Amino acid sequence: MGEFGWLTVKEADGNSEIESVLEPNANPTAMEFQDALFKQGNPATAFEVDDFSQEVSRLTKLGVEFTTELANTGDVRIAVFADTCGNFIQLYQHNQ
Repeated sequence: MGEFGWLTVKEADGNSEIESVLEPNANPTAMEFQDALFKQGNPATAFEVDDFSQEVSRLTKLGVEFTTELANTGDVRIAVFADTCGNFIQLYQHNQ
């Protein structure tokens, strides 16, 4: 793709049905939208996890800094972090 490339991220178990594609954002309109979401504190995407506490602990040990307090919001536990590329990412788990 010329000067650009992308990274495909899959589950650790190799599930080929789920993947996330990360690529540079060089589109001025998309960059404006991305910046507006970030300034409002809105996550660009969210990922459901099976064990919220374990995942938050694992990511924290890897140096991820969460930008919100870990919270219970009714039936869901949530946490948000910045991905260092101008996006907020939300993790969540439905309370059992």
